[in-house]
Amino acid sequence: MKKILLVLITMTLLISCGKDKKNLSKKEVIKEVKVEELKLKKVKEIKEYNGTIEPKNEVTIVTPTGGYVKDIYIKNGEKVKKGDIILSLTDVNVRSAYLETEGNLLKAKSNYSKAKITFDKYQKLFKKQYISEDTYLEGKTKLDETLGDLKIAEAKFQRAKDDYNRLKIEAPISGDITDLTAKIGEKIPANEGVLTVVENSVMELKIAVNAKDIKNIEIGKEGNIFVPELNKTYVGKVSEINLSADSQTKKYDVKLLIENMGGELIKGIYGKVTMEQKEIEGYFVPKKSIMIKDLYSYVAIERDGKAYILKVEQGLSRGELQEIKSDKIEKNDKIIVEGQYLVNNNDRVKEI
Repeated sequence: MKKILLVLITMTLLISCGKDKKNLSKKEVIKEVKVEELKLKKVKEIKEYNGTIEPKNEVTIVTPTGGYVKDIYIKNGEKVKKGDIILSLTDVNVRSAYLETEGNLLKAKSNYSKAKITFDKYQKLFKKQYISEDTYLEGKTKLDETLGDLKIAEAKFQRAKDDYNRLKIEAPISGDITDLTAKIGEKIPANEGVLTVVENSVMELKIAVNAKDIKNIEIGKEGNIFVPELNKTYVGKVSEINLSADSQTKKYDVKLLIENMGGELIKGIYGKVTMEQKEIEGYFVPKKSIMIKDLYSYVAIERDGKAYILKVEQGLSRGELQEIKSDKIEKNDKIIVEGQYLVNNNDRVKEI
């Protein structure tokens, strides 16, 4: 009898221990995570553009007459002031035309002067009726003809003089000399570019903006211009907006001016523009909180101590923040920013 009682007690203890172990194995695991409150935030949208930086003031000098290079006074890369003589040309035909038209002008002035004296005399005599009307009119006609000849001679002389003066090529603006390849004695054809004067204290960058964004840009608006080659950022201001779209790209040209007092920016250097647009309201979360799987985006949120995995769409990106969109986001949700890769749907979580 004692043996039977001992066996029953032992079996009871074993069953009790088994239940305890079973209860322990069912103990729920709580995972520790770091969260941030998910709130609607207002962030300004930023758009990026790019383009080539060019001098705002740049003049290519073209010789209308051509000629042989006689002297070169200033070389490429050197600075000039407006009116400085850069080089001189010589051309026999241009000089001959100048002298010939100058002589014709002097002759036309002399003929007009004589005709004027004669007419003034005829006019006085006609008023006193000492000469006939026909004689008076002949004097007036002669005066008109010589005046016409004088005007024609003046026009031809001015044109010839302008061509002759342009044999001395002057700087039309202050700046740096570029594109000067001519050599002394070389023949330069008419209507050909000789050199370029670049004034680069103010540079210009042109960007192409779509119809959606152009309404958010106005004269004076600032944009940051990063120049990779210099690893430096400049501030540019919108100076021009062309509200007529390009027929091919359907985009609008916008120009920004950049102060270049240090002279670091040179013609043709590349610049990347970032410019603020309208303000966007949405759910912005740290980029590190977003999980990518099979090319889809997911986030883990915490609700009442449990984790839930939501599929989201990515919207506007700004720095370390990323906009997420989902119709399953609820009020008081918290985004899991650390530990999200260790949780599954309905896991119990604890904030740390």
